[in-house]
Amino acid sequence: MERTTTDTTLLLGYEVPMLPIRWWVEAYCVGESMSRSVDCEFERNRTYSGNCDLAPSCDDGIQNGQETGVDCGGPDCPECLPACYAPYNLYADDLSIARRSVRLNWSAVPGARYYRVYYKIQGYGTIPRSVSTNTITLAIFLPTAVHEWWVEVHCYGGDILVSEKCSFKLSTGEGQGVVCVPPTCEDGLQNGQETGIDCGGSDCTPCPTCDDGIQNGAETDVDCGGPECMECQVCKAPEGLYADGFEIFTDRPGGLQFGKVRMHWEKVPLAIAYKHIFVLNGFSTQTITTTQDTFVEKTLWPDLTYRWWVEAICSNNEVYPSASCTFTIETATSDCPATNAISALPGFAPSLPAGIKAWPNPASETLHISLHYPDQQDLELRIRDIRGVTVARMLLDNGTQVLRQEVGHLPSGVYLISVSNGQFVEQLKVVIR
Repeated sequence: MERTTTDTTLLLGYEVPMLPIRWWVEAYCVGESMSRSVDCEFERNRTYSGNCDLAPSCDDGIQNGQETGVDCGGPDCPECLPACYAPYNLYADDLSIARRSVRLNWSAVPGARYYRVYYKIQGYGTIPRSVSTNTITLAIFLPTAVHEWWVEVHCYGGDILVSEKCSFKLSTGEGQGVVCVPPTCEDGLQNGQETGIDCGGSDCTPCPTCDDGIQNGAETDVDCGGPECMECQVCKAPEGLYADGFEIFTDRPGGLQFGKVRMHWEKVPLAIAYKHIFVLNGFSTQTITTTQDTFVEKTLWPDLTYRWWVEAICSNNEVYPSASCTFTIETATSDCPATNAISALPGFAPSLPAGIKAWPNPASETLHISLHYPDQQDLELRIRDIRGVTVARMLLDNGTQVLRQEVGHLPSGVYLISVSNGQFVEQLKVVIR
C-alpha cells in the first residue's frame, strides 16, 4: 500500500491493529531522481521502533539528514572521501633476516571489499596475496634480492585501483619504515608506466634499442655491442693472407724472365682502402694502394724471396698492418697460409712483420716505431725531413723493439725513417700532421 503527499507528515488509518507495520518514505526529486529512507516499524502499543527514534547523526551508518554520503558531507559531518581510491602511504617494516619475513602496510581505503598484494623479485614472476586488512606479513626466500611490491584495492562498486610500486631488500633493511614515493625515472626499478628499468612510458626517456641510431644502454658503439645487440664491426688488420698464381714468363723472345704472383687477403669492415707493400731486402720497397682484396704483381724476379703485408686504411684515418708473409716465385712457395694473420685494435701495438713499421700513419702527437731484426745488432735509426735534415737519431743495440717518438713539435710534412747497420738500409715514409 502506498500514499503520495507533498507534505512531510501523513495520517493513516490503522486497519490491522495486532500486526506490526513496516514503512518507509521515498522522495521524488526534480530531475526524476529518487532517494529512499530507512525502514521503520510500529505496532499498536508502540510509537516507534528501529532507527526511527534516532535523529540523523554522523556515525549511525546510514546516509540521512543533510549528509551527501554515509555519515559524511553536509554542514554537520566530515567531508566525504572518495568512495574508493588507490592505496597510498605504502611502507615496509618489521624486516627480519632471522625469520626471513617482512610486514607490508598501507592506508586503509573506505569502500574496499579486499586488497590484493603483489610482490616480485626483479626479473622473476609476480606472487599475489589477498587480504581484508591493510597489512600483511610475507615470508621471503631470497633476503639479498630487491623485492618490488604494490597493492590493488577491489572496491564494492567493482572498481580495481592500483597503488604505486615500492621496493625493499631484507638483507640491508632497504625500504624499512620508508613511505613509498611515486616511481621516478632514476629509482632503479621498472615501475609506473616504464617499459624497462627507468625508461620508456610517457614520462621517462625511451628505452635503448639496437636500431635507434644512438649509442646507449650497454652498447659499445652505435646500435651494436653489449649483451643485447650484434657485435660491433671494427677496423682491424687484414687477415687470411696467402699467395698463389705463381708464373714465370719472358717479356719477349730471348728477353728477361719475370715472375707473376697473385696476393690475397680478407676484406676488413670499415676499411676504405688497402696499402699493399712488398719488399726485396737490400733493394727496394714497393707500395700499391687499392680498394680490392687481391693484387697481381707481374714484374718480380723469379728466383728471389719477397716479403709482403697489407695495411688497412680505415675511415677514421687509422692504419692497421697485417702480419707479413714471404714468397718465392721460382719454387712456388709461400709461408703465409690463410691463418697467418693477426688483428690490430685501436690503442694496441700490432704484431708487426719483420722489418720496420710505424703507426699511426699519419701521426700528430706520438709515433710508435716497431723494429724486428732478430739477427741484427748495433742499429742506427734516423728520422729525416723531406730536405734530408735529421730530426731524430737513435743508436740501438737490440734489433727487436718498439720505440715511442714524440712528433707533436715537428712541422707537418713527409718524413723518412731509416734503419741501418752498415750491412743493410731499410726506409719507411711517414706523414706528420
